[in-house]
Amino acid sequence: MKRLLSILLVIAVVFAAAPIIAASAPVPFDFFTHHLSVASIPVTAPAALSFTLNEWLALRKYSRAQWYRMPDRPELIGEGRMQRITAEADARWEKRQKRKAKQRAA
Repeated sequence: MKRLLSILLVIAVVFAAAPIIAASAPVPFDFFTHHLSVASIPVTAPAALSFTLNEWLALRKYSRAQWYRMPDRPELIGEGRMQRITAEADARWEKRQKRKAKQRAA
């Protein structure tokens, strides 16, 4: 009986703390692949000085396959796995895309 009461007490404490835990920022987790889902992590452009390729793809809502099909990609800096896209390169890429959209509309 004491053991049952202690278990119920622990359950009550956990459920009482649940709103506090739920109020904190959740970490996106993909249960099917068992890793953090990079695409669901919010990324804001002004806060970052540079982006990894995955961060940039998440920001622009592109897939990796779309990246490889893009004829006009932003410039990457760095070597190997440490390649990054600077905020300036992203701004230049965005300006080129807007210019192309205006040309197509005209």
